[in-house]
Amino acid sequence: MKELNTKKINILAGLLLICGGLFISCDDDISVGSQIDEDNYTPVSDQLAFVMNGQGRKQTTSIEFREEGSTELYLSIPNNTSENGSVRFTYNKSVLDAYNSANQS
Repeated sequence: MKELNTKKINILAGLLLICGGLFISCDDDISVGSQIDEDNYTPVSDQLAFVMNGQGRKQTTSIEFREEGSTELYLSIPNNTSENGSVRFTYNKSVLDAYNSANQS
């Protein structure tokens, strides 16, 4: 019985030390805005867009077809826009030819 009370006291003391340690903070303040020269950054004026698949997930992986195939890609714009925009998808033909010759496809 005395051993059980000793274990409880030890556990309680350990928890108090851990909780007390969480409330101790450092004196070093972080001031991000005053240390970084943001004059070198150029803001983007173009509309941001993401390529999505049919399920509404971002399409960040490659799409591979062995023989034949098709897929649907959707362009998602996070903010409403009042302007018309254009999108262009491109690929590097030399990379495609190198891949096809390496994989006999």
